[in-house]
Amino acid sequence: MKKIIVALSILCFTLTMANAVENQICGIGARLLKDPYGKKTFVLQVLPNSPAEKYNIPVGAEIVSVNNVKTKSYTLPQISEMITGQEGTTVNLLIKYNGNKTNYEITRAKVNVPQKKQDKNFDLHWNQVAPEGIDDVYIPDNIASKVNRNYYQQYVAPVNYWVERKSGFQKGYDACMSYPKADQNSCLMNLVNREIAKTDNDRQIEIQQQMARQQATQNFVNTMNQIQTNNNLNNINNSLQQQNFQLQNTNMQLFNINNSLRGW
Repeated sequence: MKKIIVALSILCFTLTMANAVENQICGIGARLLKDPYGKKTFVLQVLPNSPAEKYNIPVGAEIVSVNNVKTKSYTLPQISEMITGQEGTTVNLLIKYNGNKTNYEITRAKVNVPQKKQDKNFDLHWNQVAPEGIDDVYIPDNIASKVNRNYYQQYVAPVNYWVERKSGFQKGYDACMSYPKADQNSCLMNLVNREIAKTDNDRQIEIQQQMARQQATQNFVNTMNQIQTNNNLNNINNSLQQQNFQLQNTNMQLFNINNSLRGW
């Protein structure tokens, strides 16, 4: 399985040595997702205390252009490079969300990238279950419903499946670690064996269920868009009827004036 393509807008990279390593970026503080089939770029994550959060950039928004350059033909690293820049400078993003396009003039700033706490014991057991190279970034429905179907089948559904599996595994792991120390290893062994015992058929069924939910979401979005389109068409039709009525009144007035002139 190929690794899903995500990136953080990164230019400035500094390391501060303490009990942990702290990463900083100079950009907008948003993690992006590129659909290689549909050629669309989405905001997958907004970092806390970042310019993206300050300017209320919504998760799930599509980045249509950067500084008036359309993103469709560019790779994710290229788009990330366009967004990042010197601290204090600005970048213009054209963002599409809920059918509306909005320009954002965002001032770049240094953003702290939160570091995940590592539990080597958890990773040791989970890595016996999960395929290598799986990202643990869940792709929400408001993005999943917009990506190309091939991309959803090949990348989004499997990644979300394993993210959900990992969440369930974490609960089992925490339960095992609450046992007396002498019983923890046997509990963890049973947990791993149960997860490994899940057949490929089980996995495919769960992925198909995810795809069905995604399709239902897409159908709902399409239905709402169609309703909105019909409402717009009705409004246009009503407006045309009103204009036609006004023209008829105007013609009648002209006709009356013409008759009046003839009589005079």
